[in-house]
Amino acid sequence: MGMMFCRGCGQQIHDSALSCPHCGALAQGQTAAQVASQPSPPPPPLPEGVAGWSWGALFLNLIWAIGNKTWVGLLSLVPVLGLVMPFVLAVKGREWAWRNGTWRDVDHFRAVQRKWDIAAFSMLASAAALFVILAVIGAIQEHNSKTLAQYEAEYATSSAPTLANNTPTPAPAPAPAPAPAPAPAPVVSAPATQAATIPTTAILLDAYNQADLQLNESYKAMMARLGPALRQGVRDQQRAWIKQRDASCGSMNASEADAQRAALQCLLSLTQKRTQEIQAM
Repeated sequence: MGMMFCRGCGQQIHDSALSCPHCGALAQGQTAAQVASQPSPPPPPLPEGVAGWSWGALFLNLIWAIGNKTWVGLLSLVPVLGLVMPFVLAVKGREWAWRNGTWRDVDHFRAVQRKWDIAAFSMLASAAALFVILAVIGAIQEHNSKTLAQYEAEYATSSAPTLANNTPTPAPAPAPAPAPAPAPAPVVSAPATQAATIPTTAILLDAYNQADLQLNESYKAMMARLGPALRQGVRDQQRAWIKQRDASCGSMNASEADAQRAALQCLLSLTQKRTQEIQAM
């Protein structure tokens, strides 16, 4: 066994070769039929550092296949094969890309594939960041909705003013009857003593608190019956009425007991009247 020169390109080839590996010309004394009958030579072994896992082929399978001229990756468009091809490309993609592309050397090939891997991880990081942002926005919107509903519930029970800390502490008074109907203010024929003033103020305050509680319950029931389009208008109307009532009746924190009783009687009367109006709506 020895070497001989190809008659096509003049390169040295082994004398047992059927055709020139450089130009494909038949060796001397060989026919096309003889060459065709011979088994195809095995592909050359892959250089070290070519084979391996490809993250770019896994996550960017279709784009990666086009960029690396690995057309078998287009099978990712097939509905059923599209579930399997990304993993096939991840395992065999680097080998196919090496055989299908034109690379200067192994270092050039590995540098390009590293860029594909970086692009895949960048895409995953962007998708994860977008998911986190959307989750945070959804949580904030849910929190705002709950806060608004809680505020509306608390507003209905906190509209009535209360006595300030400097109001004399009333003595225990007998439990009043259920919310009484509006009645004219009692007439005091003689100056009341301090001992009589305290329980009278306490009774009026307790009756007013009962009437205000009944007003809030009637207001909640009415708001539940109304549609969303009417609630805001009714809410604004109720707030305006509270301001007008408080301005008309004056302050319950007056220094004189008579002024306190007059303010409480006014608040009690207007609150009961407003309750009847709401119940009639």
